[in-house]
Amino acid sequence: MGGTDAVTDDWHGWLVAGGSVLVALMAAVWIRLTRYRLSRHEFEILFCGVVLRRVYLKDIDEVFLGGRFPTEFWPSRWLFRSARLTLRKKRGLIRHVTVTPHDAEQLRINLCYALGRKP
Repeated sequence: MGGTDAVTDDWHGWLVAGGSVLVALMAAVWIRLTRYRLSRHEFEILFCGVVLRRVYLKDIDEVFLGGRFPTEFWPSRWLFRSARLTLRKKRGLIRHVTVTPHDAEQLRINLCYALGRKP
């Protein structure tokens, strides 16, 4: 009854629980620190101010609300279905880039104006 096996099993359980909490905290920090920037020639995805992904405006074919599959997914907030914005590129292996901005409709309108199209 008990013995070293019980102590070892308890230790593994705590290790799994602690690891799960650590992964959840890291995901939350990642999501909170991801930002987007729209400049004259490109749309950038930043993490702590460092550019992780750059999509040139000349390579964007279409901008629409919602998601597609397969896609590059860059969340910046917890997932809400209506808050996803997808950029369809003209070329590439994975042609969709999905982001979750705080105001997806406003970013879509700004991207359309930057592309020289009506929203």
